[in-house]
Formats: sequence, structure tokens, C-alpha cells
Amino acid sequence: MHVAALERPDSAGQRYLATSDYVPFPEVANILRAAYPERLVTSKSVPDWIIKLLACFGGPTRQIINDIGNEKHFDRSKGEMLLGRAFISGKEAILASAESLIALNLLKPKRQR
Repeated sequence: MHVAALERPDSAGQRYLATSDYVPFPEVANILRAAYPERLVTSKSVPDWIIKLLACFGGPTRQIINDIGNEKHFDRSKGEMLLGRAFISGKEAILASAESLIALNLLKPKRQR
């Protein structure tokens, strides 16, 4: 997308989103559990109040504090027009990422039965 934008003079000063639909983390876990029932995918989440408390001390948590409880809505149309094709869905991206992690052996072992 960067190269395509650099090659088009009308892209000067423009911003392009390379994103698809918003998928909240609990839904990411549901997608992964459905696709990989033999894998251990946690259903635990950290309560918002703990994240807000941690944000008071700085660090990476401060970067996400304004995102808590807010659903994102993105307009990817400019990026898709620039590249001349539709982006894959959030679900497809999640599953493709999982496949890469499995192929690279970067996940915890499969669930023991």
C-alpha cells in the first residue's frame, strides 16, 4: 500500500487505512476456538478497571485506555481503491495469522486429553 501511494501523485497528503472490519478480542478468541478446538484458547479477560488502574502508572497500557469499550468503525474504501482489490475480512486475517503461527511452531502445545 505504501508503494502504491508513493507511485500516485494524487496520494500526497492522503491517509489510507489498511484494515478490515473490527473484531473485538473476545470474538477473536471465539473464532480461534471454533477453528482450532484442539488448541487451548483462553476465554479469560482482564476487567476494564484493572486496565484503567494500570494506565495510571504509564507504560503500554496508556496507549489503549481510550479504546476500552469503544467499537471501531473503519472506512477501508480508499485503501481498496488504491490497491484495486478488496481486503480480506477480519476473520480471514485472524485465521491466516493463526496458520502462520502454527506453521512457525510459535504456539503453546495442543491441549492434552
